[in-house]
Amino acid sequence: YGFPVDLTADIVEKDGYSLDEAGFEICMEEQRAKARKHWKGSGEEAVSGIYRQLVEQGIRSEFSGYTKQEDFGEVLALLRQGELVKESSCGETVEVITSVTPCYGESGGQVGDTGTITTPESTLRIIDTKRPLPTLYVHVCEVVTGAIKTGVPATIKVDTERRQQIVLNHTATHLLQAALQKLLGNHIKQAGSLVTPERLRFDFTHFSPVSAAELREIENEVNQQIRHNAQVENREMSADAARDAGAMALFGEKYGDVVRVVNIGDYSMELCGGTHANAAGDIGLFRILSEGGIAAGVRRIEAVTGAAALNLVQQQQQALQRLADLVKSDPQKLEQRLQKMVEQQKETEKELQQLQAKANADRSGELIDQVQLVEDIKLLAVKIPGTDGKRLREFSDQLRDKLGSGVLVLVADADNKVSLLVAVTKDLTDRVKAGNLIKPLAEIVGGRGGGRPELAQAGGSATDKIEELLQVAPEQLRELLK
Repeated sequence: YGFPVDLTADIVEKDGYSLDEAGFEICMEEQRAKARKHWKGSGEEAVSGIYRQLVEQGIRSEFSGYTKQEDFGEVLALLRQGELVKESSCGETVEVITSVTPCYGESGGQVGDTGTITTPESTLRIIDTKRPLPTLYVHVCEVVTGAIKTGVPATIKVDTERRQQIVLNHTATHLLQAALQKLLGNHIKQAGSLVTPERLRFDFTHFSPVSAAELREIENEVNQQIRHNAQVENREMSADAARDAGAMALFGEKYGDVVRVVNIGDYSMELCGGTHANAAGDIGLFRILSEGGIAAGVRRIEAVTGAAALNLVQQQQQALQRLADLVKSDPQKLEQRLQKMVEQQKETEKELQQLQAKANADRSGELIDQVQLVEDIKLLAVKIPGTDGKRLREFSDQLRDKLGSGVLVLVADADNKVSLLVAVTKDLTDRVKAGNLIKPLAEIVGGRGGGRPELAQAGGSATDKIEELLQVAPEQLRELLK
C-alpha cells in the first residue's frame, strides 16, 4: 500500500520541515508513466484514448444532479466495446453520453448512479455512471427495448431511492471525519473512502487501533450531530479561498480553480464534489459495523446509516431476544443470567475434575497389572477412553508414581481426535527419550508431536489406528533401546 503521504506530511512538519508536494507529484507522474508503458496497446488504454478524443472533438456533459434527479438532453455519442457506434439495439450493453445528465459519475469514493434513459424509440437501464474525464459523464447501459441512436432527444432519470441511500452515507462520511478529528486528534487525515447505497467505508491515518470505547464515543458524536440537524450547504468558490476558510481537502487530489465546498453547520467543511443530504437529520441513524487496519498507519471504519442502521439495530435486538429465550431469561437480565451460568459451569467442571481424579486413582491400580517388560524396562501402553490431553497428563502423574520406574504410553480419543502421551521416569531418560518414542507412534494416528526427554505429547485424527499403535509400542521401544 505504501506509506501514506498525508502521514508523511504531518511527521516532517512536526520536525520543522515541509513536504515538497510539487516534487512528490513529479515523482508520482514518473511512476504512472512507467506503469502506463506496461499497459501500452491494452484495451483500457484504447478506451481512455477514445474518451479524450471525444472531449477534443467538443463533446461535453453537463452535470445537473445537484438540483435535479430527472433531466433532458441529446444523445451525443454511443460506445460499444470501446468503439464509437451510431446505434445500439435491444439486449446490447452500450455506453451513452448525453449533453446533460442528473446521474453522478463515480469519483471521490462515491459510486456512480443508476437509473433509466428513454428516447422516442428506446428504453435503457443505466447500470453504472462513470466520469473518465472532468467534463465527460458516461452512462453504462443495457438496451431494454428498441434501439438507441445518436442525435436523438433523451430523458435521463436517476434511481432516486438508491441515490437517497448514497446521499445519506456520503453526508455521514463527512460527519465521521469531523468526529474522528475531534475525538482522536487533528492528525487524522482521509486516506480513501467508498460510498455505496448499502454502507460507507472511510480510511484514515492513525497510529493505533481504535478501542471499543472510542468507537462508541465516535458513534455517539456522529448521532448527536444528526440530532442537531444542521443544514448542509454547498457553495462554489476559488480553491485558495476554500483552503483559507479551513476546508479539508484530500492530499494528492487535483482540484480546479473553482471548487465545491460542503458545510454541515459549523461542524464540518470539506472540498467535495459528491451529492449530499439537505440536512444532517436526514441521515436518521449512524451505526459502526467494523474498525481495522489496512496498512501501516492506516485504519478503516465501515458503517451504515438510515434504514440500514435501523435494520441492524433490529437484527441485534432479535438476536438478543433469541439468546435470552435460549437461557429462559429477560433480555435486560441476560448478562447477569449468563454470568451465573458461567460460574455454575466452572463449579461443575471443578467437581467433574475431582471425580475424574478419584476415578483415575481407582483405575491406576488396575492398569498397573497390564505392565509388560521390554528388555529390562517396564512398559505400560494402554488406552484411556473419553479423556482429553490435559486429563491424560494429570493421569500420567498418578501412574508414573505407581510404576516407580518405566515408560508410559497413554492414548485417549475424544471428539474424533487422538491424544497421545509418552512419559519416561527420570532414571531412564539417558536410555529412552520420550520425544524419540512419540514420533513414530504419532505417525500411526496421522499426527506429530514432541516434548521433553521425560514427557512428550502428540495429537492425531486416525482413531481407528489406536489399537495398532498400542501393539507397535513395545517394538518401537525395543528399537530405541538398541
